Amino acid sequence: MSDNINVKKRMMFSAEDDYYYFAYNTIIFLHTLGFTSEHQRLQEWSKLNYLIPFLSNHSLFSIVSSNKAMDSKASPIDRDHLKETYLKSRLRLNWAGSLLYALQQKDILSMSKNENRKSYDVWLSTENLPKEFFSTELFRMERNHSKQIKGMFSHIRTMKTDSLLDELFRNRGVYIWED
Repeated sequence: MSDNINVKKRMMFSAEDDYYYFAYNTIIFLHTLGFTSEHQRLQEWSKLNYLIPFLSNHSLFSIVSSNKAMDSKASPIDRDHLKETYLKSRLRLNWAGSLLYALQQKDILSMSKNENRKSYDVWLSTENLPKEFFSTELFRMERNHSKQIKGMFSHIRTMKTDSLLDELFRNRGVYIWED
């Protein structure tokens, strides 16, 4: 177990800007929530860009999960943390799209254009990933957070990105660029 944690710590040297870390968390999220076929696809890939930081950071996840239960605005310190997360996620939007396109080229995931929403939907191609990838305990926290996000946002699959931004940021007192 400690060997796994050491491996993960080496991967987390730059978790916010690391392509591999973002890719792993994207795969874990899509697999854990069952977005593994065109019929069960995640609509609007850009939601991943805002959700991934919450999967991999327990203190950030706790802000959303505790405030969701209390249905209240975040404290000033938590709002600053959420604002910083939003800004980094927003700035990462282009490279996240490029990364998903690269994963599609490697047949790790598939994407289809959603004409109604003017966006792309995404799903995981599990047949092209090694089975051992999903059996490791290395990403247990990310899996647990993914399941809890599904519990908090039961319609996450079809939820619009703007609605997700409401839930994660606006309703907690964070001003975002779309405002």
